[in-house]
Amino acid sequence: MKTNLLITALLFVFFSCKQGKENQKKLHETDRIISETTKAQKFELTLAEEKQLVSEFVNSIDFNKSSVPNGPAKDASKLALYKLAWEQFIALNWPVADVNEAGNRGKPNMSVDSTFLSVTPSKLPTTVWSTYASKAEVFNYQTDSLPAWNTLKRPIYQYTHQPTRIIESDRFDLFNNLDENNEIAEAVVFGGAGKGNTTGGNQILYEAKINEAEYSYLRANNLQNSATANNWAKNTVKKLSTFGGTCLSEEAAKQEIVCFPCADENNEGAIEIKAAWRKLNANDNKERYYIQNVVVYKKVGNKVKYTNQDYGLVGLHIIRKTKNYPTFIFTTFNHVDNLDSGIYYNNSIALEGVKPPYYQYYKNGTMNGEPAEVPDVTFNPEHTYIETGNIAVKTQEEIHKIPATLGLFNTAVQEQIKNKSKNNKSVWQYYELLGVQAVPTDLKDAASDESYYLANNVIETDYTLRRFTGAFAQSTGILLHAANVNRKGETVSAGGCMGCHGNQQVNGSDFSFLLGNGYISSPDTLGVPPNVRVVQQILKMAEK
Repeated sequence: MKTNLLITALLFVFFSCKQGKENQKKLHETDRIISETTKAQKFELTLAEEKQLVSEFVNSIDFNKSSVPNGPAKDASKLALYKLAWEQFIALNWPVADVNEAGNRGKPNMSVDSTFLSVTPSKLPTTVWSTYASKAEVFNYQTDSLPAWNTLKRPIYQYTHQPTRIIESDRFDLFNNLDENNEIAEAVVFGGAGKGNTTGGNQILYEAKINEAEYSYLRANNLQNSATANNWAKNTVKKLSTFGGTCLSEEAAKQEIVCFPCADENNEGAIEIKAAWRKLNANDNKERYYIQNVVVYKKVGNKVKYTNQDYGLVGLHIIRKTKNYPTFIFTTFNHVDNLDSGIYYNNSIALEGVKPPYYQYYKNGTMNGEPAEVPDVTFNPEHTYIETGNIAVKTQEEIHKIPATLGLFNTAVQEQIKNKSKNNKSVWQYYELLGVQAVPTDLKDAASDESYYLANNVIETDYTLRRFTGAFAQSTGILLHAANVNRKGETVSAGGCMGCHGNQQVNGSDFSFLLGNGYISSPDTLGVPPNVRVVQQILKMAEK
């Protein structure tokens, strides 16, 4: 008996020591990576060391994980944020479960042969994010309650002026509903024209969606109703210093203040998606695109009608509110062929009834009072609207330069996707991360933030949006250096995606254009520029 006890004790000591050494080894490895990451942030690494560190982060990504990752730790390194962005991309582009059964929207398909890596040109299933709720499913419930998320099956789009089909076989229950035709009233964008060309190609169309967490929050508080949302927005503006950039969702709701839920260990938090799509042409290699049959709208006479066409995904915004980053984490992806395919835009949007000069940084050749060149803006002789013709975008640097380290990170991820997918055919290897915004940065510190002007080459294409900061002046539309993001009473003039969405926080909608704009009467149609009402909504951003 004593012998057995002695053996047991010795074994316990042995395995405890072994486990202790393994834990110590892991701690040393973690400390090394943290130390190397710190060096990388201070630009003290050699290129070889940087590649090695990037490789370690990429190798830790689980390409077979279908759940959205928990939000990152406080003070996450840029490499940790790149990793989070790609892990979100993997989870949200996972094939969705059977949507003909209630409760499966936004849920991943758990079949062994249905994974992120199984999405190839011959197998293009509906993705998880595609089944999030479209704005046309949410903001036209003005008198009725939203149906519970777990009752939803295929989408039911509702507009005040309901469109009709063009041909009998057209379906109105497809998940990708492209009911936006412009960049928030700034520009109409075309792609597939051939690099450097400013005619031809096909118009880029957009859709916006919200996940279950945000949908259920709106439903619980009746915020799909415009009157309710407007009242809450007014309350929210008054209490921004208390609730802005926080996770105090339940406490705020008791005071009728908008504060979306944050991601934590048990909740993926509020997520919004904006996707850009284009009809591909003979010059595009279609095996490199995620393609879906979508709903698009056309004007036929004085009627709006819908039809179905195959479109390729060319851009994807993912914004998410997390516990440690309650002013949302902004990540954006685009297709690697966008610029070579030929992108151009036209910001000659007629602005009847809007005081001139509308938008851009500039008035009479100045920016914030300083002389400035205006590379793509000319006004008509009366100076009442912008007369600029089509403008080609030829390089990524014109939009937002991909940081060198992120370029290495993207290449490593793309190689992993290619090598791990069936026959190296995954379409996802042809998408790239353009940047991440997680911490609000002020304009005066823009030079220290590689993603301050974060923009997507098909979602923020025109000159104003790709250099966005502050706010639009109420009377002129000129961009101003103005506070647009509030976190617990501290304000900054943020740029890029965060700065633009920050104007909706200032207006009481917690960074959400969907909630801020609310009720929609009709979908946008192919080829038709934004109407004056939409432009005037943009100009509501107060002059500071």
